[in-house]
Amino acid sequence: MTQANGKHDERLEQLLRRWGAEEAARRQSAVAAPFSDRPPEARPWPLRRWLPLAAAFAFLAVGAGLYLVSTLSPRMGESPAAPGAGEAKEIRKQLDRALADLAEARRLLEDQKQALAAEVARLRQSSDTALAAQRDAEKKLAALEARQTATMGLLQQVHLAAATPGEGGIRALQAAARENRLLSRGAELRARIPNQAVRRLFDAQEVLLTQLDLLNPGNRSELESFTKLVQSTDLGPQIREALRAGGADPAVTQWLIETQLVLSGVKRAG
Repeated sequence: MTQANGKHDERLEQLLRRWGAEEAARRQSAVAAPFSDRPPEARPWPLRRWLPLAAAFAFLAVGAGLYLVSTLSPRMGESPAAPGAGEAKEIRKQLDRALADLAEARRLLEDQKQALAAEVARLRQSSDTALAAQRDAEKKLAALEARQTATMGLLQQVHLAAATPGEGGIRALQAAARENRLLSRGAELRARIPNQAVRRLFDAQEVLLTQLDLLNPGNRSELESFTKLVQSTDLGPQIREALRAGGADPAVTQWLIETQLVLSGVKRAG
């Protein structure tokens, strides 16, 4: 390839020398004959003086093109070696392994997702259960507070009834027991009695409340008979003992206390 490049360079140099000699001879003849005998219309076209220079540049361009062709043609004939079949198999094998790893990772993510969803459901159920228990406790507490407020009102009624002995006081106690729904509440609470000791107290007080509700305060003998019965039945110590043992439903305890208040008022009013 070096010899071919040398030949092209020599040919280009010969062309340039020939053009230079012709150009020098033309200029010498032009100096020797400064005036032309030809008429003005026969004078040469002004652009003709540039034709030799243009031809020289054309020869130069052709030479440069031939040089580039001779230089690049061997390289253009070369072709990169194609990868072998063994290499292609290895690439395919690596791709298959990558796809397999991706599928395994996807399964692991799906398992983790399911486990997390189950944990969220469990926590939500636990939270809902705890929230329901909290709401139930708050509801019971609110009911107990309301009942205690009512008990304070009952205590005031009993105090006023005791200050009015005889028929007027008993009628006031009947109204207080009915206003606080002692008999109907007792029927509702019977299933929540914790033990036999409390049940006996419950039954005894319920019987006395029923007689008070049916009593005719205008009948003096009936009134005196009922008053003596209540005075002979002292359930106060037994109630206090049962309440100290604990285990009773707060609503049941509250009913026992309110009922005892009304019966103690009967003792003083009668």
